[in-house]
Amino acid sequence: MSKLGRYSAQRRKVQTLTETYTVTVADCGTEFLLNSATEFVTTLPNASDAGQGWWARFTVKAAPGSADYTVVATAGDGDNIHGCVFGAEAGACDSTTGSGTDVITFHDGKAKQGDFCEIWTDGTDWYAMAMATEADGITYS
Repeated sequence: MSKLGRYSAQRRKVQTLTETYTVTVADCGTEFLLNSATEFVTTLPNASDAGQGWWARFTVKAAPGSADYTVVATAGDGDNIHGCVFGAEAGACDSTTGSGTDVITFHDGKAKQGDFCEIWTDGTDWYAMAMATEADGITYS
């Protein structure tokens, strides 16, 4: 009996980012690896364009060395990112405290390889869950 492709059923689409990038609707389901010694910005598509169920994950491959990595909502979306950051270190948590924000920051000197933020939309708002090794490794603003 054939395995019918099950070996690849859970394969992720992976894209390494080393510079500023604008995420597209077609990038749904992508694992973005943040891999640069310098600062760069990744811009999400409008939540309404992405549509209900669109998601992506941003994972630190190389800890930011001289500046922050940021993931931002478009100007058209405004402050519509909601979520929490959980961490291994005491005090390593942050949240949007019930009001939206428009920036997720992976901080220079704090974010470590493997820290991540997964984000998805209901077509109106973005919902984020992040894990960081150190306090303030990832924050919302």
